[in-house]
Amino acid sequence: MNRQIPPMLAKASAPFNNPDYLFEIKWDGERAIAFVEDGKIVRLQNRRLQDVSTRYPEIIGSPVEANEAILDGEIVLLEKDGKPSFSKLAQRSHVQDPFKIQLLSRAMPVTYVTFDIIYRNGQVLTSLPLRERKKYLSVMKQAAILPIFFIEDRGKTFFETITSMGYEGIMAKRMDSPYLPGKRSDSWLKMKPQKSAICNVIGYTKGEGHRHLLGALMIAQRQDNRLVDRGRVGSGISTKVLGDLLSLLRPLTEKNGVTWVDPSLQIEVTYFEETEEGHFRFPVFKRIMR
Repeated sequence: MNRQIPPMLAKASAPFNNPDYLFEIKWDGERAIAFVEDGKIVRLQNRRLQDVSTRYPEIIGSPVEANEAILDGEIVLLEKDGKPSFSKLAQRSHVQDPFKIQLLSRAMPVTYVTFDIIYRNGQVLTSLPLRERKKYLSVMKQAAILPIFFIEDRGKTFFETITSMGYEGIMAKRMDSPYLPGKRSDSWLKMKPQKSAICNVIGYTKGEGHRHLLGALMIAQRQDNRLVDRGRVGSGISTKVLGDLLSLLRPLTEKNGVTWVDPSLQIEVTYFEETEEGHFRFPVFKRIMR
């Protein structure tokens, strides 16, 4: 079973209630497809289709109640309170030395959280609705693998409860949806609390159409008397705000398609999280700070 399978992807959404959807915890970890042969996990493939089996030896060999299967889930490093630590998992994911990997697998063990099944004992399950695939998972006893629970309909209450407990957010999935490898659709939606930050505008790029003078703002956040690059933001800028920004920005120089400006102008930006490089993910312009 050497094939590669791109995992099904999700769109971002605000919390909602809907009886057609189930809602489950969004685990802050590393997405992985698990391949089962002879009743145990033999290979792990990440979202970028890379084989990451050697990074997590404590998962390889874990028994699964199926002769052959392909599972979809998340590799997480759980703290004592049961919440995942992405920063500690990142320490594991970048280690290459086999001896260090073995040491960390004992000192900082990971868990495989299973939330979907793609194949089992000769039967391809991707065309089945999610509610049926969940039934397959519910009867499979998986030692050393954490099965995921879910609720139906009450997404808003579940979101408030889960985020108040310190988890990253929740997932909403249509119960009648098939598994769509590599596809992003409204069948799977991710919901995370938005964060807010005050940023300095350090430059801007040009866009198209009515945004030809200003397409996106280059933003940075002041920390310890220095400006830390947070990427760029273009969403949320109305036509009126566009004019206000152009009148307030003071260009200094132009280089590599960016007009760099005096960084005195501050704006408020909302975002979901930071990338490894420190850039904001899904940033949205909210207002100019007066």
